Amino acid sequence: WSETLVKSLSHNKLLYNTLSGKQTVTTFPTSYLGSQLAMVAKMIDSRAERGSDADMFFLSTGGWDTHSDVLDNMDRLFTDVDNSFKAFADEMKAKGVWDSVTVIETSDFARTL
Repeated sequence: WSETLVKSLSHNKLLYNTLSGKQTVTTFPTSYLGSQLAMVAKMIDSRAERGSDADMFFLSTGGWDTHSDVLDNMDRLFTDVDNSFKAFADEMKAKGVWDSVTVIETSDFARTL
């Protein structure tokens, strides 16, 4: 068990060092979703250093279960989604990898409007 822990810590440090040298050329929103997508952009940019041919990332965001001020809240939430994914797409295009990226967006919110 301790050998696995030491190996994991070593990999964590290597990943930290790799990502700390990566910069985005696009300004991402400072929201939770924007920050996650900025990190994914850095992970994709570090694929050569990590020896990765393909990656899969899972992101999540919340706050969609609104019960008051629904229109204002939905406008705020969708604006964040739009701005965050636009920044991500712009970053991937700037890095020349947009045509190799697949984005799948799903929701588990089963109600209808």
